[in-house]
Amino acid sequence: VFLSMSGIWGLPGWQWMFILEGLPALILGIVIYFHLPDHPAEAKWLSGEQKQWLEGALAADPTRPKRSHLFETFHSFYDPRVLGMCMIYLCNTSANFSLAFFLPQIVATMGLSQMVTGLIIAIPAAMGVVGLFVVGWLTDHYRSHRAFLVSCLVITGLGLAAAALFGASGASVIGIAALAFAGIGIHSLKAPFWALAPMTLSASAAAGGIAWINSVGNLGGFFGPTILGWLTDHFGGYRAGILALAGVQLVAILITLALRPRAGTGNA
Repeated sequence: VFLSMSGIWGLPGWQWMFILEGLPALILGIVIYFHLPDHPAEAKWLSGEQKQWLEGALAADPTRPKRSHLFETFHSFYDPRVLGMCMIYLCNTSANFSLAFFLPQIVATMGLSQMVTGLIIAIPAAMGVVGLFVVGWLTDHYRSHRAFLVSCLVITGLGLAAAALFGASGASVIGIAALAFAGIGIHSLKAPFWALAPMTLSASAAAGGIAWINSVGNLGGFFGPTILGWLTDHFGGYRAGILALAGVQLVAILITLALRPRAGTGNA
């Protein structure tokens, strides 16, 4: 739909697509800045007793993040647990960005209209949104972050492998269904992953460590599509590249199983 807006106000369709897709985030950011409180005491929807109780509970929480110490922040950059989290997130973003960049090309080989192609491309992401809410609730309910993190990685790997082996590398009904299944794991992973991350870091190094995980992990946006593109050119099809992305999830599973939360953070 956005691409068909080409010519309005002299802008091509792809520019309208970026503008209209970015506008909700811009509006939400402004709303949050003015309405989201920094502390329970500033929350207008809480009663005085609720504010007092929350402030006291947070102050007494031994795992509450403290003021960051420079030495501990730098130490977190090469802490094995932090590096492990970096690699897990990198594996996830490699699959995420690879599908985002290449799925339109994969679906285009099915010879469908631009509108239908756009709707099909949205299926994996839509499934991922549903999975994100479901897995997020289950993670909090059962408080087993690592188990659900492994589950998301397994779903991602199986979906990608099925798309490559049985779904003509995605360009078929079976392939789209398999990639939609993989999309559940790709997007749902965020809930257990970012809940587990603070449990692997000391309180004073959490901010720097989480920033480091996010920075290194997002390099998957470069490595994933680059590797998939190179393998596609080399083998003349998407199958090898998608299988490689599935194999990367296995690496992330092994790292997750090896991770151990720091003492005093409860069930991970």
